Amino acid sequence: MSSVYVIDSSARRTTVKVTPGTFVRTILEEACTTRRLNPEKYALKWNHKALDLAQPFRLSGLMPGAKIDLVLASKSPGVVSVALQVEGEGERVVDRFGSNVTLWVLLRKFEDGVAGNAGKMNLTQRGRKVNGRVVYEEPELNVGGRRLQGFEDLQKTLAQLGFNGGSVLVRLRFRTTERALDEVMGDISAYFAGIEGAGGDDGRRETGHEREAALKEEVGLQAGGIQAATPKTSSPQAASPQAASHQAASPQGILPATAPNDVPVDEIKVYRPPPGTTPAAVLQKLPEPEAEPTIDHLRGYQASLKQQGLNKRLPSEPELAERENTRKQKLDSIRSVTVQIRYPDQSRVERNITQSDTPKTLYESVAATLAAGPEEPFELSYYNAKGRKEILPRDSAATLIRSYDFVDRVLVTMSWLGTTSSKIRTGSSLKAHLLAKAEDLKVDLPVEDHQPSHSQIDTPKPAEPTKPHVNAEEKMKKFLGLGRKK
Repeated sequence: MSSVYVIDSSARRTTVKVTPGTFVRTILEEACTTRRLNPEKYALKWNHKALDLAQPFRLSGLMPGAKIDLVLASKSPGVVSVALQVEGEGERVVDRFGSNVTLWVLLRKFEDGVAGNAGKMNLTQRGRKVNGRVVYEEPELNVGGRRLQGFEDLQKTLAQLGFNGGSVLVRLRFRTTERALDEVMGDISAYFAGIEGAGGDDGRRETGHEREAALKEEVGLQAGGIQAATPKTSSPQAASPQAASHQAASPQGILPATAPNDVPVDEIKVYRPPPGTTPAAVLQKLPEPEAEPTIDHLRGYQASLKQQGLNKRLPSEPELAERENTRKQKLDSIRSVTVQIRYPDQSRVERNITQSDTPKTLYESVAATLAAGPEEPFELSYYNAKGRKEILPRDSAATLIRSYDFVDRVLVTMSWLGTTSSKIRTGSSLKAHLLAKAEDLKVDLPVEDHQPSHSQIDTPKPAEPTKPHVNAEEKMKKFLGLGRKK
């Protein structure tokens, strides 16, 4: 067995015994335990390079007798890309999580469809009929070569496993236990009830008896596939407050059932999709000189470069505050803004928004126009003043005009999310009664008299002065030096 030395900031050395299969995270935990330190607040460096805590000793690049530095870790959690692969399923579900997220919360987010946009799955409440009773199927994870099973192991965070960034593959399989499903659900509920601040992600959606009754009513209950987590409650009073709060949180891209069923046609303008796939601007023929830069263009470009190269004084705090107040006053004076929503089939709906409209109301109005129904997941995006694409958050309480700078005319693009079927993607986006009153979107292209600019006009060049004709014989005499005075 080899040894490595962990040296803290006070130059104290801690000897840690290692084997080829010892994880670097284990080295950190043993060193911090010896010094009575919290391993969550520290990291390891070797040769001024941070060590990957998720790697075993044989793959970490360390050698026996290495001197490792114990340094303070970043207080902010890192972002880890997690790919979940369920045994028996070919596709992987990928999403990003903070390094302080536990494996249990990670499974719950994948289970509810909040992460990965793959729909709802049943990962933590699976049951299987064995001899007339429903027993619990326990999730078993393989994370970076580590086998984790049991409820206690699933309470470990990604950082405790050594993953503070990068990506990791989580393989999930299910192991049939001998414990009844209602007994396990009761233990899990009791565990979270004893933790202060246990909320929607860790709370259970139903009791064990309700889950067992729902499983018995399911047709074709099998152990191999992923089952949809759609429990049935006997009465509204039977659901716990945690269950109500969890069910109220809808996944990304899915509107609540209270979305409006229809939109008044008088308040919007509907434009049908263009007949062709080629933009009208491409069909416009322009003469070749229009694509050539002129002298005026080059002079303007040089002037802009010169202006950008000048030293400028940074604005002071009062000037910045005055600019912000001016911007707010300008936004407050706006009564309405025209928003045009472009759908995947290139149809468009134009409507006006006021100061009270939020992204939530815009999502609801768009969902009311969809032929596929408001339950299909989608997202709305736009380009801000800096030309960057931004996605409107669904449940934001901020107003569109004041918080998102919706001024003049704004184009919002609606796009389907990954769980939408191909039939809906290729079909018509709007409802039939809206398409019946749709009109063509006419684009009047400017017709200009394409005359060459002043810099392109060929000005007559002045005639070059004619040189006196010199005879070839005279050139030869000058070359030989004939006729010179000696």
